[in-house]
Amino acid sequence: MDYQQLEKEFDLILEKPLWMRPIALSELAKKNKIPLSSIRVSFDNFWSQRLRENRQNKG
Repeated sequence: MDYQQLEKEFDLILEKPLWMRPIALSELAKKNKIPLSSIRVSFDNFWSQRLRENRQNKG
C-alpha cells in the first residue's frame, strides 16, 4: 500500500464517527497486514497534519 492509497483510506476513516475509527483502523491493519500500532501512529500523524492545514487555510 503506497502513501496515496493510505491517505485515501485515512480520509474515509475521518468521515466516520469517532467511535467507529478504532474499528476501521483495526480492519485496515488486518487487511494490509500492517501492525496496528503502526497504523495508529500513521493515522495520528495524518490527522495532525490535516488539522494544521485547516488552521492555516482559515487563518
